[in-house]
Amino acid sequence: MVERRIRFAGVVIVACVAFMVGCRGDGDESTPAPSPTATVTSSASPTQTATPTTVSLDAQREEVREAYLAYWDAYAAAVLELDVSLVEDYATGEELEGIRQEIEDYRADGVAARIRVEHDFEVVSVSDTAAVVIDEYVNNSFYVDAKTKLPEDAPGTGEVIRDTVHLEKANGHWVVVRGSRERSD
Repeated sequence: MVERRIRFAGVVIVACVAFMVGCRGDGDESTPAPSPTATVTSSASPTQTATPTTVSLDAQREEVREAYLAYWDAYAAAVLELDVSLVEDYATGEELEGIRQEIEDYRADGVAARIRVEHDFEVVSVSDTAAVVIDEYVNNSFYVDAKTKLPEDAPGTGEVIRDTVHLEKANGHWVVVRGSRERSD
């Protein structure tokens, strides 16, 4: 079910986990993750109404939004440091196993990844236990030496990627469980 998340043009490659969406055999790819220096813009606009249901929904969306960005920060640290434990509080199941495999692949190749993305995402669905985020981001991630972490900066491809990410609430906080990817042509 999980495919490698590494797909980039030329020397710029970002790691991403591929997962099936809905039914098995679909083969879509999953989400990669941003660094703490990523630029974030959200296309979700909060609505203000007096009904308690809407306020509760807005609060849930904000929780999911924060959890999604925290996941990206943790993912970016994990693939840079080649340490899956850095993302274990933010991902589980298929997503975590995909990241674990990605890190093993990087380690075997003697590289790590510096994640550079500009997010444009929206929480499109949220309940008490499940949420879906759609993120259409610009990916300028690149490989670095696994030991020196150099280079600090490099040009990216500017590839636009659209991820659909599924989160679940576990032990009181949101975690990423799987995702699918579409690449712009």
